[in-house]
Amino acid sequence: MLHRLLLPLSQNISKPAEKQLTRALESVPGVVMVLINTQTEMIYLAYRKEDLSIEKLDAVLKASGFREEPRSHSKNLKSDSLQA
Repeated sequence: MLHRLLLPLSQNISKPAEKQLTRALESVPGVVMVLINTQTEMIYLAYRKEDLSIEKLDAVLKASGFREEPRSHSKNLKSDSLQA
């Protein structure tokens, strides 16, 4: 089963930065799809829960400069299940 994760962007990003962040997020184990919408300032992820490394996901976001607070403290985080 796939799950969906919605993350707010903490800043506006350029097209090259969007592509770089997309590639970085796609490299996280368990992530199967990444969509960054700069209009809504949201990152949409589809992932396999059993394979996702939250620590790796947080590390990639922090290293890219798009995540400042730990995931567990985010009030804007939304997740749900998708039927595959």
